[in-house]
Amino acid sequence: MQYIEIFELIGVVAFAMAGVLVGIEYGFDLFGIFVLAFLTALGGGLFRDIMLGNHPPVCFTHFSYIICVAITVVVFLIFLKVFDTHLGTRDIHKIKALITFFDAVGLGIFCVTGTIFAMEMGFADNMLLCVASGLVTSIVGGMCRDVLATRKPVVLRKEIYAVAAIVGSVLYYLTYDIIGNVVAIYLCAIIVTVIRLVSVRKRVNMLFRVKNERLKDKDDDHDDYFDHYGFEDYHGRHSDK
Repeated sequence: MQYIEIFELIGVVAFAMAGVLVGIEYGFDLFGIFVLAFLTALGGGLFRDIMLGNHPPVCFTHFSYIICVAITVVVFLIFLKVFDTHLGTRDIHKIKALITFFDAVGLGIFCVTGTIFAMEMGFADNMLLCVASGLVTSIVGGMCRDVLATRKPVVLRKEIYAVAAIVGSVLYYLTYDIIGNVVAIYLCAIIVTVIRLVSVRKRVNMLFRVKNERLKDKDDDHDDYFDHYGFEDYHGRHSDK
């Protein structure tokens, strides 16, 4: 399990770096960047602990996670500041690609460890809860980050992410007693990581596509609907009162 903890910390680092990049992209100040980084890296585990009734949450009792995030943010910000004017488009793409890789590794590890956490708390007979625990551990932090940054959560609109976590959690739950705990952990984590990386590489997603552009028009004037269906007189009469 020691290797799992190492991989988990790698995932924490990747999630924290992703939070830093989003904070910079959306113009957050230093405190805001730290908040986004902490939420991205630890928000999933925090939500999982609240959901399972584990108090206080693990991130407040195992300080290695908080220290890891803090060091990551400081070092990454210093790196970006020092090489600010020297980073070209290709360099930035390489950095983001590296973060994407470790993010995928973290996704695979977190969905499995989240499932294990629920099982060790005595919920092993509840598959739905165990899978949900793995899912929220791996995706809720990123969703909180995106909500704070006022953008649509990436896990709900881009390449396969949450579905990969569900697959990993379900596979672990179904196989750990058959092939052994350690083998199941590594196998499921690798499968999730590969699914995520392939979906990014091949741009595989689950978008629901329609041909009617009116259904996708976010800026449509809703007053047109009232006018079209004959409510303009009703609106006029009541606006004079």
